[in-house]
Amino acid sequence: MPKRLPVLRDSDMLSDKTIRFLLRLGRLLPYAGWRKACRDRLRTYSGKGNQVILIYPDGQRHRCPFSWLPYGSAIKFQGDRNTLELEVPSSSPKVIKRYLKAFGKLSYYFYGDDNCCHFGVTRHIGWFQEGSTVILHNGAKMQIGRDIAIGPHAQLYANGLDNAEFTIGDESIVAGESVVRNDDAHTVFDDKTAQILNRPRGVHIGKHVWITFRCLILKGTRLPDNCVIACGTTCTKEFTEPNTIIGGAPPRVLRRGINWSILSISEYQEQQEQNIAEIATTDLDENQQP
Repeated sequence: MPKRLPVLRDSDMLSDKTIRFLLRLGRLLPYAGWRKACRDRLRTYSGKGNQVILIYPDGQRHRCPFSWLPYGSAIKFQGDRNTLELEVPSSSPKVIKRYLKAFGKLSYYFYGDDNCCHFGVTRHIGWFQEGSTVILHNGAKMQIGRDIAIGPHAQLYANGLDNAEFTIGDESIVAGESVVRNDDAHTVFDDKTAQILNRPRGVHIGKHVWITFRCLILKGTRLPDNCVIACGTTCTKEFTEPNTIIGGAPPRVLRRGINWSILSISEYQEQQEQNIAEIATTDLDENQQP
């Protein structure tokens, strides 16, 4: 039976300064692979007080050991005191390392100071696809719920100016090439008074929301629980009615009284047939009882 590795606490780990020194030293080694790995990892450990935090099932918080980060993962800090928080499903180092590999498919960029991105634990670990980016700026707080899925080449962008919020609820999907952001990136201002006209505003996505292919979820958007956003929809306003399909230009409620499942149609049909068979078996057993 393999020996279980100990969980490393903050006091057991190397400081940022020591890590940066070792990475700079590693770039001098006569091995191209080592030099490239050290250059990539050095970007992750720039600045002061930047860290990746693991949140265990019992609520304990531990800094992620350097060696546990997936090879090639893009975590870039340009500032100080930025935090990437990841809830993990177990306290076992072996399970955590395997779990973190999925998060290595995403790229994370922190610009400025005091940004924080929090990911809830997810069962759909295979639903994190290559090429998607998570960007935080100006002390943003990005709250992403449990059991979410992110498709290929999606973008999540949060700007913390004006305390603009950014939340995605549990069991939601952001499909491929969709964009969710709470600001416009660049400035629009009044030509006479120089007043800024497009300040950031919060984005709130409820629980169990399916944002389908190539949607734009922009600042000021609020989406209720159990809704589906039709392909190519651009949302800029608040919706309050749950269990709806939202789409069109401008966006509106297209259908009411719906719900959806992460399963494919064939998988969903198979599950429904199994449920019907189980109910029939239960009823038969109850009728046979004296």
